[in-house]
Amino acid sequence: MGNTKSTESIPKKSTRRKSATTPSTRSSSSSSRPSVSSQGNRKPLLSISQRQIIKGCVDNSKDDLGERIFRRVLEKRDDFKQFIDNLSKAQRYENSNYLKQFLLGIVESLTDIDEINRISEEYGCNHVQFRLYGFKPDFFAATADAVATECTFLDQAAHLTSETATAWYLLTTHVFSAVRDG
Repeated sequence: MGNTKSTESIPKKSTRRKSATTPSTRSSSSSSRPSVSSQGNRKPLLSISQRQIIKGCVDNSKDDLGERIFRRVLEKRDDFKQFIDNLSKAQRYENSNYLKQFLLGIVESLTDIDEINRISEEYGCNHVQFRLYGFKPDFFAATADAVATECTFLDQAAHLTSETATAWYLLTTHVFSAVRDG
């Protein structure tokens, strides 16, 4: 009987956990199985500590985050420099600002892989118009690397560099894979 009572209390706790996750599923219109978490049947992309690291880095960022990332890509890719040089000043600013807003949107959606994929594909689709100016899909890989590198510095040594870099590389690998799909 003692075991029965303890067994009875376990389902009650499970029931409470399920109801606690219900608000996070309001944004998804999936079957009942994905309602267990906002990730659906998939394992979360990042652990809780990795998400906290990412959010902390973005909180430390300044308005010129997109420009800093572009400068890092410019240092590594001459063909990216040619692409940027083909843009007007307004287009350069819009692109760097759009990259920053894109990253902020990703960070706001860290627990929702479907939303991350949607935002990423939309970002990728937006770049089709720049093919006329010399844009290549290969630039996304260089941009992903630059995002991970630049954003790792934003941690300001609050965590081990390897932990911060791992979190950013996991995120950018997934995100820019979806960007290329767009």
